[in-house]
Amino acid sequence: MERNELTKDQAKQVMDSFIEKGQNQANAWEGDRKEQMKKLGEELHLATKDDISALQERIQALESKLGK
Repeated sequence: MERNELTKDQAKQVMDSFIEKGQNQANAWEGDRKEQMKKLGEELHLATKDDISALQERIQALESKLGK
């Protein structure tokens, strides 16, 4: 083997390392994106799934009181 050449195992380890680092970075970016979207929703005063669920429960309770 000449200088500056990798064995098959070394090349696989390097590629696995690159793939793992890429996946870690993608996960970090995904987390950042989700946090930015959450902040934007709050700034725009958008209803969340929890807000909508709570309203649906209140509507159902009111409807049952009215006999619907």
